[in-house]
Amino acid sequence: MKQGILLLFLLWVSGCGYALTGTPPHGLKTVHVETFKNATYEPAVEIDLTNGIIERFLYDGTLRTTNRENADAVLKGTLTRYIREPLRYDSAEEISEYRLILMVDFSLWDSRSQKVIWEEKNFVGDTSFLISGPSAVSEGDARENAIQELARRIVDRAVEEWPE
Repeated sequence: MKQGILLLFLLWVSGCGYALTGTPPHGLKTVHVETFKNATYEPAVEIDLTNGIIERFLYDGTLRTTNRENADAVLKGTLTRYIREPLRYDSAEEISEYRLILMVDFSLWDSRSQKVIWEEKNFVGDTSFLISGPSAVSEGDARENAIQELARRIVDRAVEEWPE
């Protein structure tokens, strides 16, 4: 009996047409993500960051990514800081954990008016990672985690309602 009720509930929920996408702010439907500039000495991280943001827009679904000519808005940014700072030391005073911080300045531009809709300075995505032991992570994997976190935060900021 309980299984039948659960099955009916699941069928009902699946038929509700629930979607994970939100309503685009201020009538925007499309966005173009320019390749971020890199003001750090870390090579190629701007490409990974740009791709991460595009992938996050695709996952989120609120704004559709497109080419610049067809976009309602353009997202532009600069990676300003790539910081790897020691977080924890072991008993031999060797670094055992780092925090990786990616900091960006970015803005969303209205394609029609060519004016800034909003901008953010010193926006951060970060992660921590162990460099030894069974839970060790490479800096490359940690970088990918920080990029995913930063991309999630940027897209969340881009699709939330903001004042005019």
